[in-house]
Amino acid sequence: MDRRARKLVFVLILSALGPVALLFGAFFVYDPLALFHPPWGRPATVHGNMRLHAAGEIRHGDFDSVILGTSILENSSALEASRLLGGHFVNLSISAGDFFERGLMLQRLLERHPIRRVIYSLDFIYLNQRKGYPVFPLSTYDYLYDSNPFNDIRAYLNWHFLGCLFRWSRSPDCVGRETTLDRPNAWMDEPEYAARFGGFDAWCRAGDNYQIRDVYEKVSAAVNAIRTGTLEAPDAGQTARAIDYLENNLVYWIKKYPDTRFDLVFPPYSRAKLAIWYQSRPGDAQTHLAVIRYLAELSGRLPNLHVYGFEDQDFLDDIARYKDMDHFDPEISALMTRSIGQEAHRIVPQNVERYLAEAERRGRAYRLDALAARLAACVEPRTGALP
Repeated sequence: MDRRARKLVFVLILSALGPVALLFGAFFVYDPLALFHPPWGRPATVHGNMRLHAAGEIRHGDFDSVILGTSILENSSALEASRLLGGHFVNLSISAGDFFERGLMLQRLLERHPIRRVIYSLDFIYLNQRKGYPVFPLSTYDYLYDSNPFNDIRAYLNWHFLGCLFRWSRSPDCVGRETTLDRPNAWMDEPEYAARFGGFDAWCRAGDNYQIRDVYEKVSAAVNAIRTGTLEAPDAGQTARAIDYLENNLVYWIKKYPDTRFDLVFPPYSRAKLAIWYQSRPGDAQTHLAVIRYLAELSGRLPNLHVYGFEDQDFLDDIARYKDMDHFDPEISALMTRSIGQEAHRIVPQNVERYLAEAERRGRAYRLDALAARLAACVEPRTGALP
């Protein structure tokens, strides 16, 4: 190739790469998710998609402890945890997160920071071992938690963030809201959710709400299964899969980082949810009890592991404390943090069998049929079914 041809090729390559380099450079400066550096020329903000946002906080944030839960811990105050437990907590909980997703975050957290303490919710996802949530596909963010910093620009290569860049927008849709990491995605004060706390009448008034309809459908299905003797057949391998899932995505990190204290909390789901397991889904109940036993016994061998549970408490029976079968009021969130500080409601090898027996007793005694009948009066007429 002669000199003129080589020069032409060089010019063509520069012409092609120049706009790309300019685009990447512009995104590096704008950086709406603060992936590459803390915000320049604007206040610190928190993006609503914590799966995206947490990557930047892990790289640049100033903290030594973390609340890493799901919607179960989104209302938990990092400031309160710091006051009661010491250290500097932030709340990086991800809505509907599973153990695999949080395992990605845990790895990067523990590798980048000398983490003192982790508060972690043991959501029921170990029953199905889910890896990834369809609303937030893994492919849209998992690369932010790998060891390759050069692929992080992918987060911005979409029409949404391109539009934000061209407008150099500071709107919440682009850069997030000006808020703190105390509980940035708390939902407790949102009118739709707050209206369902207070008792059965609040549930009844929200009979058209999809979460209340879901409660009715699940409770009714359980009652029907109990009456007809068509209980869900146990899966012989479910418990082994659940424990393997926990070991790969959580216990591995507990063992690898013995200087980090892990406070694992079984969510205080409403008794109705737990009763469905104990009365109509024996496989789920067996796996749930086996997971509690496994972690409690493991805590006897790992000094940095503490496990907490609340199934022996009366408040799980009080519908007024719940907006659906899973999510509880802010005072229960505060109780969980206080319990960790006081080491109350802790499950250890010495009390685990007593705890399991009481949990199962209470779950089996709960009147699912009575709840189904009350819900039917609220939900069925609105859906057009006969009362």
